[in-house]
Amino acid sequence: MIAEPDESGHRLYYVAILAEGALSEGYDVTIALSGVNSEKVDAHLSGVRSKVDMTVLPGRSLSSIEKISKIVRPTKTVIPDGDRAAYRIGFRGWQGYGDVSVLVMRDPKMGANRGTKRVKKSVQRLLLEIASHRARVTVRILRAATSSSVDEKYTRDPVTLRANNDEVAAITKSWGISKSRYWFAVLGAVTTRKNVALVARALNRVDNVGLVIAGRIQREALEDALPSLEDLKKGGNLVLVRDELLSDTELDALVLAVDCVVLAHSNEGPSGLMGKAAAAGTRVVASGAQSLMDDVSQIPTLAEWVNLDEYELAEAFRRAAISKRPGPVITVGAADFVKSLL
Repeated sequence: MIAEPDESGHRLYYVAILAEGALSEGYDVTIALSGVNSEKVDAHLSGVRSKVDMTVLPGRSLSSIEKISKIVRPTKTVIPDGDRAAYRIGFRGWQGYGDVSVLVMRDPKMGANRGTKRVKKSVQRLLLEIASHRARVTVRILRAATSSSVDEKYTRDPVTLRANNDEVAAITKSWGISKSRYWFAVLGAVTTRKNVALVARALNRVDNVGLVIAGRIQREALEDALPSLEDLKKGGNLVLVRDELLSDTELDALVLAVDCVVLAHSNEGPSGLMGKAAAAGTRVVASGAQSLMDDVSQIPTLAEWVNLDEYELAEAFRRAAISKRPGPVITVGAADFVKSLL
């Protein structure tokens, strides 16, 4: 059973990968979600839905997952976004049926520089250590796809690129991503944390560029960015905004179609888009999070990290725009990710 109480972001992407892997190994698979009928479920799980059983979780807590596990009675339950579940298991153990495998998406070793936060992170690390020694429990901590090495406590972020050349050509034509200018992109769940206004102001200092903003866009994020986006267009640059849920194929096609993916945020943790860009050979300008800086250090020919500052970003964008496309620096694959959790 793959249990995911939160269907936001790229969590259902993990659910799909795990389901595909389990099915290929001959398992019967149940997917347990907080809701089984939604646009997100259709977008991410259409390829496996007819091959699995679907059930609804009665709540978002670990207790709700344990309750369903006693009904489904799986050999193993896998929780893809399992940070809270892992800490709870460290506190009182796993009380569901069979074994449980938990993926911790935000490594508590990251972002622990200030006093109270440092204490909190220390407690989290202790709970994870306890959880990993509990009976019938496997804990894996997510590392970036670009990480050079990981020990058995960790698993690399899976990387898939599902778009073929025809699909890339089609989205390039239909969206108007012309080769006459250099294209930057902010993709996925576009919230205020992705600093679109800051990115637009920095790009306004670079000539003859295009900016694609695509995915589910938070209203506040777009409202904050509109003046900067208008200034960008007045400067002779192009801006394409698509507020829509992207399918996995559409997202991958855009990563392959643009020249540079922009990751400008302070969220600590592996970036799935960083992995996709590294496998696609698409340049990355990253800014903000310490984890992004660490990931960039593993792929310096493809990515650059700068401080979350308009002028530093502008300089990084200028350097990107005059650089050759780097080519892939990692390979696609999800086998190790699936194996470590199954």
